Amino acid sequence: MSDCCGSSNDAIICACSGAADVGFLSDRAARMLSVAGHGSMYCLAGVGADIESFVKGAKDSGRVIVIDGCPVKCGKKAMDNHGVKSESYVVAEFGFKKGETGMSEDTVKDAFLKIQDAVSAKAPSDCCNGGGSSCGCGGKC
Repeated sequence: MSDCCGSSNDAIICACSGAADVGFLSDRAARMLSVAGHGSMYCLAGVGADIESFVKGAKDSGRVIVIDGCPVKCGKKAMDNHGVKSESYVVAEFGFKKGETGMSEDTVKDAFLKIQDAVSAKAPSDCCNGGGSSCGCGGKC
């Protein structure tokens, strides 16, 4: 892991894929974020299933990005239930309506770009530039 929070080596990305079109979009956006270098995909099901190694890995990550499809926020709740601090992004809060959105490549790209903008805006890029532990990096700076 990096000594500074916010690096792609230290970030994990989880998606709650759910069963609806917005869940599909959350999964695709998460995978595209990983390919774009925002972090590594991580197994949300492992955390939700209380598998010790997955929970520990999430807790040890400098940045945990959770993308949920709908406002129920199952992914965020799975992290919260294990005491893992995470950033929450909900596809439905970016203008996509559950059950009405569809899953075209254009829609996937639109969802990815909107979520990527939000993730980038929240990135603690200057964490180790005087940010100290208040920046959310857990005092690793």
